Amino acid sequence: MIYAKRIYMRTVQVKRTRQKEIEAAIAASICIVPGCDSPMHGRGCCKKHLNQFNSGIRRRKSDDEKADFEQQMIREGMVLDSYEQRTLRTSNPFEDLAKKAAS
Repeated sequence: MIYAKRIYMRTVQVKRTRQKEIEAAIAASICIVPGCDSPMHGRGCCKKHLNQFNSGIRRRKSDDEKADFEQQMIREGMVLDSYEQRTLRTSNPFEDLAKKAAS
């Protein structure tokens, strides 16, 4: 089974201890990693931390190890689940403009 399917199958609802901090960072569009104030790039992280996360995944040998590592980082609040950043964003300036234009 390919890695992406394993991740999809193992995705669970995660209760993070840092949920309020994460939501505040997303609202401010900054990295969710504690102590980092760089602009958010993907999965809630700045480019530096996203590259470190992806490097951590690549270093794991099996698909199970990769999936476990990703789930652990999501649970710890160091990275968001795929597409979770989109759902947590409070506003979309393009949608706001489209609504204004339509009315």
